[in-house]
Amino acid sequence: MTLKCLSRGQWLLSSLIVLCVATTPVHAHDLGLAKAWLEQVKTEEAPWRYQWRVLTSGAYVISAPRLPNQCEYSLQSDNTSSVLKTQNKITYHFTCKQLLTGHDEIILSWQRSALLLTATGFSDEAIQALFLRENDQIVIRLSELSVQSVDQWKSLERYGLLGMEHMLSGYDHLLFVLAILLLVLSPTTLIKTITAFTVGHSVTLALASFNVVKISSAPIETCIALSIVVLAYEVIQMNKGNGGLTVRYPWIVAGAFGLLHGLGFAGALSLLSVPPSELMVALLAFNVGVELGQLFFIGILISATVLSTKIIGQYPMRQLRVVLPYGIGGLALFWTLDRWVAMACN
Repeated sequence: MTLKCLSRGQWLLSSLIVLCVATTPVHAHDLGLAKAWLEQVKTEEAPWRYQWRVLTSGAYVISAPRLPNQCEYSLQSDNTSSVLKTQNKITYHFTCKQLLTGHDEIILSWQRSALLLTATGFSDEAIQALFLRENDQIVIRLSELSVQSVDQWKSLERYGLLGMEHMLSGYDHLLFVLAILLLVLSPTTLIKTITAFTVGHSVTLALASFNVVKISSAPIETCIALSIVVLAYEVIQMNKGNGGLTVRYPWIVAGAFGLLHGLGFAGALSLLSVPPSELMVALLAFNVGVELGQLFFIGILISATVLSTKIIGQYPMRQLRVVLPYGIGGLALFWTLDRWVAMACN
């Protein structure tokens, strides 16, 4: 089937796919992570002084943290201010009538998925902890800011959830997996192909995390988008009866492209600035989270396909299989050009 053979309805549907998804963020490797530092300033008596610094990345609003009742902001900072800039560092000074203890909490109403907090002055050494967003806010429980409270299982859970969220919010990764499902019709071959993709991105994720491989994120993201274009083209050729190497050996191509996607995952993980002592735990949990997110997405797609076929029949689903690769390819081409232009301008 050539482009001219697409009906008006098919063209309309494929165009809607591109327009709807093109409004989503082009760069899919922002973890939604904020970084902050909390320092207990050395003083001999009350009021006890503290300093809160936050480094923002991306255009989002930062408001002053909600402090415990015994604390208040000092004159040096404006607790009503908020900032909306691409990059900014904000410092808040506050005092407390009593020393902050493990019973105290600091609450953030930020539109971020997680906060990586480094605390100093609470113990003999700096403590780094990851806090996830829950119920539209990030709650910092100071009981977790001690060496003794660092729970390996809790770290596994948090890094795993972050990996899963990254996968499920990574539109380019999801489109690549969708293209694989359109390309591979045999369940056995699908298992081989997904396994090859998993092995590929796991290898480069590990290598990049341990600084064995160092590549700038901009060309990687551009190549990831281009890999989706290639896969969409192969699906179109398969639908026309012109199956090539990718159709015959999809696991080889998926494994090769998996190496690219692994570097993208590594770029996201590097934003966490994981301490060397926790790197192995973070790498394992993050990768498992990515895999769980990937399997969840595949399960949803397969279930939706089976259910839709029973409801509307096989013919509309076959038409959808014809239209989808054009929408996927058009959107991925848009991403490729956008990322290439952004890379060339920087």
